[in-house]
Amino acid sequence: MYTVLGFDPSLASSGFAYQDEEGCHTGRITSKKLRGVERLDFIQRSFLELMDKVYVLTGRLDLIVYEGYAMGTMGGKGRFFDIGELGGVLKLVAWDMGVDVLLVPPSNLKQFATGKGNAKKEQVIQAVADVWGYDVPQNDEADAFALLKMGEAYLAARKPRASHRAKALQSCMLLKGRN
Repeated sequence: MYTVLGFDPSLASSGFAYQDEEGCHTGRITSKKLRGVERLDFIQRSFLELMDKVYVLTGRLDLIVYEGYAMGTMGGKGRFFDIGELGGVLKLVAWDMGVDVLLVPPSNLKQFATGKGNAKKEQVIQAVADVWGYDVPQNDEADAFALLKMGEAYLAARKPRASHRAKALQSCMLLKGRN
């Protein structure tokens, strides 16, 4: 069995999902009212704590599956820089810890979960419940859960049963962790 951490990064509410012997766990890292470097520091420390927790519970961390940028949904231009800084911080943390990261474009995540690359947030939540039997309270956790399942399929080197899942995995990019 592989240990995968699904991570849906966000400046306000990052979703995560991982599985251990007791089952699947999802949750969120929320930065509340923090801004700038304080927010980056908080999310970085929380991400490191999450990675450590997964490692302690499972004895390994094989892959982080990370949703890439969704630039079309950003507000002002300054948010491009903020989310880019967050992405750089999180990728550097994973690289420094020696954990590989599979970068997944947002449309590939939706395609893997629902069969449609332009699915709405509610459709991803519903697909997680229908396909995998896991109920999540909101979209950050649903995305993280689907990313977890993408990582498991990627590491298992098996063809996912449905062709839309195999297609969704094709254009993802693997970032190797530091050796």
